[in-house]
Amino acid sequence: MDELFGLPAHPLLVHFPVVAIPTFTLLALAMVLVPSFRDRFGKVIAVFGLVAALGTIFAAQSGEAMAERWFNRELVETHESLGETLRFLVIALSVVVIGLVANAKRSSATGKDPASLLLSAGVLVLAVLSAIWTIRTGHEGARLTWENR
Repeated sequence: MDELFGLPAHPLLVHFPVVAIPTFTLLALAMVLVPSFRDRFGKVIAVFGLVAALGTIFAAQSGEAMAERWFNRELVETHESLGETLRFLVIALSVVVIGLVANAKRSSATGKDPASLLLSAGVLVLAVLSAIWTIRTGHEGARLTWENR
């Protein structure tokens, strides 16, 4: 995907993951820290995570198309590498959140079974890393676009 409405697609599409990923990470952290929140909103958060992951995939694909057309490949390597890692992290977080929601439906009410604890730890780590990589990727993209202008 190269263009939307005659404009480069990446600057338009990237706004969704920039908002969706931090929102998803906060919701995922709330799921782990407040089990009643997970019980009440877990399915909605899992669906939102899938939508955030899809938005990240579309933003990355449009970025690759934009890089080919507008930039020297060497200049975008860092941003592209950060974006690839971010894409992996958000997809992994979505999968682990789905696993946590599915496990909560079949496990004990306490949520202290080994699978819940492992999935909760995975959500915590992946949520923090996703938030950090969103900031790093966005900062590098902004630097690439606006530095020396």
